[in-house]
Amino acid sequence: MTSEIAIIAIGGAGCKFMKELTAIPGGCNLKLMAIDTDAKSLFESGLPSESTILAMPEWTNSIGCCGDAQLGNRCIFKSGDAIRSMIRGCQLLVIIGGLGGGTSSGGISPLLDIAKKANVQTCCILSMPFTHESAKVKRLADNTLNQNVAKKADAVIAMPNDLLFSVMKKDTPLDVAFETATKEFSRSVWAITEVLVAGNQLNADFRNLRAMLNGRISRCSLGIGMATGDGPGKVETAVENLLKSPMFGGPDWTSRSDAVIFTVLGGPDLSIGDTKLALDMIDKFLTCRNADMLKGAAMIHDESWRGRIQLSCVSVIYDRIASMPPPVAPTVERYVPIQPDLPMININEKGAMDGTIKVCFKGEDLDEPTFRRKQIKIKDYK
Repeated sequence: MTSEIAIIAIGGAGCKFMKELTAIPGGCNLKLMAIDTDAKSLFESGLPSESTILAMPEWTNSIGCCGDAQLGNRCIFKSGDAIRSMIRGCQLLVIIGGLGGGTSSGGISPLLDIAKKANVQTCCILSMPFTHESAKVKRLADNTLNQNVAKKADAVIAMPNDLLFSVMKKDTPLDVAFETATKEFSRSVWAITEVLVAGNQLNADFRNLRAMLNGRISRCSLGIGMATGDGPGKVETAVENLLKSPMFGGPDWTSRSDAVIFTVLGGPDLSIGDTKLALDMIDKFLTCRNADMLKGAAMIHDESWRGRIQLSCVSVIYDRIASMPPPVAPTVERYVPIQPDLPMININEKGAMDGTIKVCFKGEDLDEPTFRRKQIKIKDYK
């Protein structure tokens, strides 16, 4: 087990992703952890109790935060000592979860703070709510992503659940759709992490990933393609399955991609020929030629992976508005019109007092306007 890179799930959705991760052959070679305010969710994650943290059960009765992000924030913050102990020795922490809930949206900010103070780099791989979910949930997820995660994490991959609708048939049962999304998400997380663990066999390491994603808010699609067998056509089958993947987004998404993360995973028998063929084929099918490409390949030294190949592709579209610095308003000099002196001093008329008996005081004609009597020039004033 490697302790340098760890995956930690946060919240209910994160624990569901973790359950799928533990079922992947070879997935247990990673250091897997989970934190939640719901005891049932942690139990169903498939992790042993020593790899989980139940945050502040005395505040939540161990049944979760019920969408209360402030409570989630306090619970994770108060569990700081346990989190620091669990991530000790890690160099990279991959945080997985689904934004929009109380524990995940509220707790991810203190979790990132704890990791930063421990000098642990962070990569957040998060799912975003469906558009048909409540406005409150979507607003909470967007605010958390934009105001907290994007500013604190070293790299962020945010995946909209709505991608399911782009490929999956309309008559697909709802439970099947959610189960598929969970499996696809988990396999993609594992593929990216496994390549980072395996080292720089191509050009994929965390420095590359961070340079591609750091400081940018983005939305990502993902595709997974798997195939088994020893004969020819295994790579072609994997590519075909990837392109049909339910969260890949279809040609419209990939044609607008700004960056692509492509990984090849195989067993002990993964050959350079199969790797090159997979890379050549994915280059052919990706229609956006100007996208930054990050490629990685890794061998899984597990006999259950012999004859197996998995391709994963994360397609990234940067948020043009949120990722750009706010525009600087141009400096415009204020135009102040120049008004000349009003030519009223030399006017001799007294108006209504003209022709009446003069009223004098100390030699001054009080019927004459003061400004003219005292020779005061009337100017523009601001």
